[in-house]
Amino acid sequence: HLKSLGFAQSPVDNCVYIKKENGVFTLCVVWVDDILILSASKEAREAVKSALKEEYEVRDLGELAWFLGISFVRTEDGSISMDQSRYIAKLLERFGMTDCKSRAIPCDLNANKIVADEEDSELCDPIAYRSIVGSLIYLMTATRPDICFIVTKLSQHMNAPSILPL
Repeated sequence: HLKSLGFAQSPVDNCVYIKKENGVFTLCVVWVDDILILSASKEAREAVKSALKEEYEVRDLGELAWFLGISFVRTEDGSISMDQSRYIAKLLERFGMTDCKSRAIPCDLNANKIVADEEDSELCDPIAYRSIVGSLIYLMTATRPDICFIVTKLSQHMNAPSILPL
């Protein structure tokens, strides 16, 4: 339907649709049954909403506040702040880590030097490990690029994760 409204599907991400009309860009981001309509023009946003309402049962939730585990807040200067603190809290609860201590640096500075002795290391639950690392990958790509190094290091052990002796 978006294509019939003049949108082109992004070649980079199938969930993103782009339209340029009269020098105004409008983006639609579709995720399952949610859609974000983004444009500097209020008229362009309203036109897309109206066209969608003619074809589908649509519920307008107003200005973006929460999407895919990310909180969005528009500041007084018009910029948008993205935050995943609720997602992080849910992760900590899900994996039994609500009592963990925060750190200014997201990993041990010697992480490159730590090597497990594969014969002596105790294997941990690979399904739980992969779930944790997958959650961290989503967090890293959405709002926390500062944890990229350590998440990449953790990802290297997805096949046979082990518990390192402290």
